[in-house]
Amino acid sequence: MLQKMSWLLVAAALFLSTASRAESDQSASLADDYVSARLDIPVFYAFPESSYAPLKEIKAPDTRVVDFKHPGSSAAQNKLGLRIFSHKPDASLSRDLAASGLIQTGDILLSFRPEWGSGGPYPNIQMGVSHAGVAYVSNGVVKNIDMPLSPQYLGELSAEHYRETKALHVVRPRGLTDQQRNNIAGWAERLAARAPAIYPSRISFNQDYMVPNYQPGQPLNFVKQLGQLAQGKTDGISLKMYCSEFAWSLLSLRDCNPSDAASFQQEGIPACISPIFPPLHMVGDAVGSGGEKQVGPGMSDGPLLTINAMHLADQKRDQLLASVFMTDPKRSAKMSPGHRKVAETMGPTFALLKGEYLGVFLDPKASKEIRDQFNAKMKDNYSPTSYLILTLVPGDSPFRRMDYVGTLTYLEQ
Repeated sequence: MLQKMSWLLVAAALFLSTASRAESDQSASLADDYVSARLDIPVFYAFPESSYAPLKEIKAPDTRVVDFKHPGSSAAQNKLGLRIFSHKPDASLSRDLAASGLIQTGDILLSFRPEWGSGGPYPNIQMGVSHAGVAYVSNGVVKNIDMPLSPQYLGELSAEHYRETKALHVVRPRGLTDQQRNNIAGWAERLAARAPAIYPSRISFNQDYMVPNYQPGQPLNFVKQLGQLAQGKTDGISLKMYCSEFAWSLLSLRDCNPSDAASFQQEGIPACISPIFPPLHMVGDAVGSGGEKQVGPGMSDGPLLTINAMHLADQKRDQLLASVFMTDPKRSAKMSPGHRKVAETMGPTFALLKGEYLGVFLDPKASKEIRDQFNAKMKDNYSPTSYLILTLVPGDSPFRRMDYVGTLTYLEQ
């Protein structure tokens, strides 16, 4: 799917760069309608401009950017949209993305499935995100490293998983230094080189996203062990990680020199290891709680945050919040059997979460009680959607750890 693109989308981008303001406004509206029809996503799958990373001038001539505004937010005080990257469907993709700076070392690549839109509360709460990988630039080319560490994922955005993915959200950790990026690239290169020797014998894929290695107050031994595997130590190591946990662990090595084996051979956790962000609660208090935020955003808060950002009238807002929990059977059928099973199993959970969503504005006390119930039972975690969630809080919030860079998508004609 990533081999194909809409030339009309590129034409729209080229036209917008040369047209008059009136023509540009009309063309932008047409482009929005076109992209909206092709992606066919709920408005709450799009993002406010406050989530966007600053974008410098594009250096690669074959790379275009389209600023899509979702028509579903046209009447809102704040519009929601996507910053769409487009590129010729050729082998220069990874090199041009590196040259343009649109994707940098340390960026999170979130596999985005527009076809999940309106497929029920499970895909909607995930905002259509199914997987997280990490990008790094090596020899002027964008590469990706993922869990599973298998040929179906690893490569230059060219492996099977990325060929079949309709779109990728690119999310960037805030404040990474050049040295930290160099360290991340070094760890990624070592892990990629050793992947055949360590996967799945020493590190395997954990299919249960509700069972993280992270335990509050406990040493990050699993992050140390990931570093040890990259450095060639295997004795006594048997790790299981899911994709977003692997990404979190790799980025938590950003202050560690991959050549410094001594720090990883000593007892205890190397001082250089530090979480890229504190794992999130299941349900947060970033919306509607009033006063100081104690919890911050939660893993299940994505649509709540985007809908709140629109500043809609109360009735329209509540209708849109309720729609998050509705299911279109034709859309839900597009999920894999595994995802459909999870969605079915979590049905009662989402019924309770609906009460929390609506209660944020209608009954804050009841909403807080539901939030406390969730967070008492669910472990702090780092789901794939967590990286996106951390772009949706205000820019000056201490919980803001990520910026949304854009969405790489090739739309079939």
